[in-house]
Amino acid sequence: MSNASDWLGGPFGRVLVVGSALLLWEVAARLGFLSPFFFSSPSEVGGVIRDWFWAGRIFGNVGITFLEATIGFIIGTTIGVLLGFALAFLPRVAQVLEPFMAVLNAFPRLTLAPLFIVWFGFGIEPKILLVATFILFLCYLNTYNGLRQVPQELVDRARLWGATWTDLARNIYLPSAMAWILAGLRASVGFAIIGAVVGEYIGGDSGIGFLILQGQSRLRIREVFAGLALLLAAAVLVDYGLRKLEARVLRWRPETNTNGAGSG
Repeated sequence: MSNASDWLGGPFGRVLVVGSALLLWEVAARLGFLSPFFFSSPSEVGGVIRDWFWAGRIFGNVGITFLEATIGFIIGTTIGVLLGFALAFLPRVAQVLEPFMAVLNAFPRLTLAPLFIVWFGFGIEPKILLVATFILFLCYLNTYNGLRQVPQELVDRARLWGATWTDLARNIYLPSAMAWILAGLRASVGFAIIGAVVGEYIGGDSGIGFLILQGQSRLRIREVFAGLALLLAAAVLVDYGLRKLEARVLRWRPETNTNGAGSG
């Protein structure tokens, strides 16, 4: 019984869920329960992706979106993590800046896209900046809160044994906050891709967002779904890589029994 549960709860179970959903979608479209114009079908979406592949339109556009998302991701996470460390160790400065950071975090950053395009043109620069602003505050908050969770008693004991600030940062603060930082990085992946696509959608001539915009302007829903499928595939691959990184970095943490535990 447990073997069957493990089998269904693993990758096969996820593939089964996705495959069943696609099959139901295909059957509903072919039987007329779903309008082919508004919902298309998995076979038509797959045909669009195949045509894009043979026409050489996938790798170039996916590469542009990935380049924008990656550079913006690196900039945003670097600034966010450094800012979280700085304010965590400067409580007086943090007390002054926290209200401003909260307001900036609540600001709808989508509205910055037209401004960035006006200021920096239609190249990749405004998309990179938009991605960075999407994820900067998320990484800052995760890093800041993670560092604040470090028990002060542990820090005091380390200082009593002669630990320097460098020792504290490397052996106590960073390992303790790493789970929070990695959680922020994983959550930022989706926002990085969203920021790049939104920038391409509003003002661009390449990228996945541009492919989706072309499909919408031509009322070809299958092309819109094809672009979304490429985004989902990219997000899944990046999230898988970050999961592996998280497992490797946090392999020192003891496994906890999560049976019966709920998630918020």
